[in-house]
Amino acid sequence: MRVVEVDVSRGAYDRWHIDGTVLWKVYADLKDPGYQLVDRPPIPANLGLKFMPRWLAGIAKMRPACCRCLKERTAKMARRGQRMARKVKPASASPFAARAARWISGFDA
Repeated sequence: MRVVEVDVSRGAYDRWHIDGTVLWKVYADLKDPGYQLVDRPPIPANLGLKFMPRWLAGIAKMRPACCRCLKERTAKMARRGQRMARKVKPASASPFAARAARWISGFDA
């Protein structure tokens, strides 16, 4: 039995590897000839900032009104989410959602 380390380059393997392992480089050894990287996905740089209000609103929606057993940090996020829920548009209204759907439609996932 042989242990195989799969990586995109030799750098990590050269820095440290288990004795006796064999390196398989993904792009050189495992990909089909002519393999090309796809275009970068349409992820905006500020995706986290756009997602945060929707996430907090979801926490508020899932939190039962009578629950007093939440940790203070979670209760604070739920209160903030209640305020943000009034301002959050549905995900389907996001132009990013439409771009992402078009981009991913070409892949068999």
